[in-house]
Amino acid sequence: MSAKSDFIIRDVRIRDSEGIINLYYSYYEELGANPSLGLVLYRRKPDFRQESEWFKAAYKQIGLGNSIALVAEADGKIVGLCDVVRIKPGTSADHVGQIGIAIKKEYRSRGIGRALMSEAIKRSKGKFEQLILNVFENNRTALSLYKKLGFREFGTLRMSQKRGNRYFNEKYLYLRIK
Repeated sequence: MSAKSDFIIRDVRIRDSEGIINLYYSYYEELGANPSLGLVLYRRKPDFRQESEWFKAAYKQIGLGNSIALVAEADGKIVGLCDVVRIKPGTSADHVGQIGIAIKKEYRSRGIGRALMSEAIKRSKGKFEQLILNVFENNRTALSLYKKLGFREFGTLRMSQKRGNRYFNEKYLYLRIK
């Protein structure tokens, strides 16, 4: 666990299920006002049972060594999540982890994203050799952060996301770690 000003970064716990699900649900609320929101979401908001099943499966992967998951906690609630998931366990590609991050809207621009990503990268050493991520091309804040953390672009997928009649491009980045 590490302390950072008004929030803490720590490992995900089994009892975090509801807080993480609520964080995810907040993106559906935000999407209405911001269709360019840089997170891939289902067209329909999953119900709580479906999300609980997702959390159980994700938590199991932590125990199997195929995932790292951290939360940011502030004001007594979960306000951020960062995970690294082994993309193909048991294959010749199992040295690669997909990193993802989500920060509750009202907690952005406080250094939480940087703290979560930095800690996830640190904990990935010895477990993964390379991390990959994708980010909406218009999410300049996130793209800038990833590049400052050492990620490099390796491609763009045009029109990768469609919301209503709008398309969004995604940039793909990687970071080699030792």
